[in-house]
Amino acid sequence: SSDLFIPRVASMDLEGQFAVAEQALTELRQAVQGTSKGRDQQKCIADCERQAQRVKNALDSYRLEMRVLPREAQGQHASRLKGLEDGLKQCRTQIDWKRLDAESVAKQGQDASGGLQVDEGGPMSLD
Repeated sequence: SSDLFIPRVASMDLEGQFAVAEQALTELRQAVQGTSKGRDQQKCIADCERQAQRVKNALDSYRLEMRVLPREAQGQHASRLKGLEDGLKQCRTQIDWKRLDAESVAKQGQDASGGLQVDEGGPMSLD
């Protein structure tokens, strides 16, 4: 009877790990969507980066828990893991775009306030 107990416990741990990862991803998505333009954008982006790391750690834990399952029982969890990983990739892409946007806005602000513009050494044209 102890043989039946171990997989059930592992399954419960696995479900718990999935729930933690899913919740962390949901919170990250909300944070990414809530990132506003403006003064606090850099702080929001940094918060999103920390939350993305939390999601990655939760996914790593979930992946480790999956390893204790027999191969035939890993299929469902592998597809769930893939879905979570895809969600994290999408969020990281959005964070990267928001960071680039913030850097672009900051650079334009410097240029508009008389900041020094340096020629990047590209080809010169008469256009």
